[in-house]
Amino acid sequence: MATKIARPRVITVLDRENGTSELKVPQTVVQALSRTGHYKEGMIVSAQDARVIGDISAAFEFLDEKSKAARNQKPVNVESILCSMIECRFSGKELVFFTPWGPRYRIDSPEVDTSSQEMSTIRELREILGAFSGYGFKVRFLVMPADVYGTEINTLSEGFVGRYFDSLESALRKGVDGIEGVQLDVVRWSAIREANKTRYDAIRGGVELEVGSAIDSQGNSSNGTLRSSMNKAKAMNPGDWIRSGKAYIIERIAEATLIQEIYGANTIKVSLAVKENDILDGDLNRVYIVKNIAPWMSSELEGALRR
Repeated sequence: MATKIARPRVITVLDRENGTSELKVPQTVVQALSRTGHYKEGMIVSAQDARVIGDISAAFEFLDEKSKAARNQKPVNVESILCSMIECRFSGKELVFFTPWGPRYRIDSPEVDTSSQEMSTIRELREILGAFSGYGFKVRFLVMPADVYGTEINTLSEGFVGRYFDSLESALRKGVDGIEGVQLDVVRWSAIREANKTRYDAIRGGVELEVGSAIDSQGNSSNGTLRSSMNKAKAMNPGDWIRSGKAYIIERIAEATLIQEIYGANTIKVSLAVKENDILDGDLNRVYIVKNIAPWMSSELEGALRR
């Protein structure tokens, strides 16, 4: 995953017909297999386990190649990601891919059709999901339309944002549904937030106190991460950047925390942003493997704000 893969190790495989054979496995995968208790030095593995290990290795190398092709951005928590892949592939549990999806800010129409920029991204996501299906993984693909960020934070029309995400869900289901072993869930952030309101309110209350003490009334902060996020808010929404910047920071931190709590340690964010825009995600596992990252979004809000 845009990270150096060491010289492969050789694992001995028990083959009842031919005695033993050898399986070459990336060193990083062998180390993760050891950490998760699925391999130890000198162990002879069964042919069935060897097939699983081969699938995990192929999936890991696939992610590495996709990362290199998509701006060569390293994943966050590669060891945790790999351990999640191992546990899910061996146990048959779902690996959760989580993709937040921002609204349109400059395009006038809320409709997603076959000529829309979103379709290239949907095709890339289908390729990724299809690859993991081929490697024997069960995947829950959670697409989270980020409606709150468009309406509450950047004051877009609720009607426009709602129509856009209705149309997007239809396009996603046509483009992604039907892949064996993959379950597509499209759940808006507002719905996740409401369904977990008590916990969300508790998380948000703590974050508000921290952010309130770290950012002054002029939008300044000595914290580099918060300062960077406020600068992005100034470019995104110059007329109301202090309010929207603080609101964005609070919401993003609360979101990352709640998503991890709800969907567990096996959650991997498949980001549609450049890595530096995800600095508020904390220790959420994430990969940067999509080339076509949200060209439908723009820092120019003027047209959408008039709706």
